Amino acid sequence: MQQIETNGPYETYGSPDRRSLTLRGELLTATRGLGNDILSADVEAVRPLITGRINGQAKRVHRYLDGENLTVALDLTCITTVGRDVSAPIGGAATEVAETCTTLETTFTNTYLVSPGGRILQSRQWISPLNGYIQLQRLR
Repeated sequence: MQQIETNGPYETYGSPDRRSLTLRGELLTATRGLGNDILSADVEAVRPLITGRINGQAKRVHRYLDGENLTVALDLTCITTVGRDVSAPIGGAATEVAETCTTLETTFTNTYLVSPGGRILQSRQWISPLNGYIQLQRLR
């Protein structure tokens, strides 16, 4: 995917077949064209924990359309756990950070490689029950 739009801190990447991902600081905030898309995600509370490589707890909200075309919010409680220091394939030194998010019906774990400067170099992030996870990696 290549970058097709920038709107403040949000970057949108698209493919020739009109599928897209929107990121805020490498955190997934929206998808289009995948089916069971994230309409929007509020990641402001978890972002400083992930990029700061801090153990903690914060809220995250994902919004989807239901079968009647109504917006449904998935309110998640997320716990970040800082792991070991590793060498990232691109970008050098990094720290593993896991973010486990839960509701009564859903649990998923996003994983990140975060540089000492707080940049997410690589991640595996959950989209939806239909799509599962997506792996993202910055090439430069």
